[in-house]
Amino acid sequence: MRESMDSIYVTMEYYNHRVCTPQWSIVPDRLHFIDITYVVKGSAAYNVDGKMYTVKQGDILCIPQGSNRWARSDPDCLMECYSMNFQLYDFYTHKDVKLPFELITHIGTRPHLIHLMDDLYRTWLLHEEGYQLRTNAYALLIISELLSINRNDYQLSNADLRVRKVVDYIMQHYGEPLSIAMLAEMVHLNPVYLSSLFRKSLGSSVKQYIKRIRVNSAQFLLEEGIYNITEVATLCGFCDIYYFSRIFKQLKGVSPSTIIKK
Repeated sequence: MRESMDSIYVTMEYYNHRVCTPQWSIVPDRLHFIDITYVVKGSAAYNVDGKMYTVKQGDILCIPQGSNRWARSDPDCLMECYSMNFQLYDFYTHKDVKLPFELITHIGTRPHLIHLMDDLYRTWLLHEEGYQLRTNAYALLIISELLSINRNDYQLSNADLRVRKVVDYIMQHYGEPLSIAMLAEMVHLNPVYLSSLFRKSLGSSVKQYIKRIRVNSAQFLLEEGIYNITEVATLCGFCDIYYFSRIFKQLKGVSPSTIIKK
């Protein structure tokens, strides 16, 4: 799924930050687009392919292309939501792409997601030159965020500020010797507590995170073909070439020499 989602592109058709009235409704229609609605307040009733559903605060509603849909307001608990209608294609085959979401998924309140949707709404309303390009880009960011939530991935945007500071340092200094003790001292934390906080925030240990950054950087350098394996290992913070080769194959499934040959 990750590979197919990496080659998608989107064409936005409609976007709205909707605050429903008691009379609000959507007339019955067959969708020629994907409909994603994020409910931030209240609730509403949706009928999808003849079955009734109630969406409420914190729900993501993803109605696939080709579905029959109608909806009506709950006058006792008026819905506020963000709704985006779009076409989704594979960049290489140009075929329609289906999103791997349930019809209704409860994700709760996600400030980062709401921030993205507000930015998209402002861009959509302004309709300045190039707005279609920007709205499509925002839509892809939103879809990417939802895919991460759907996979229970951990996002740096929601991480503790001390963890973000540590990550920023790792990104700038991964080619240098790094230790949990040194990183913990930098943010005035106990190493054990930093390790726990890091895993809770990003779903990975500090050591695993550093390894992944170093190995991914090494792959890019190997693919450039400028450096040999020993030089790449050194540039990416590995002092032992045999350890580097072992970790590289463990994470990438191939040896560094295979990358160079390609």
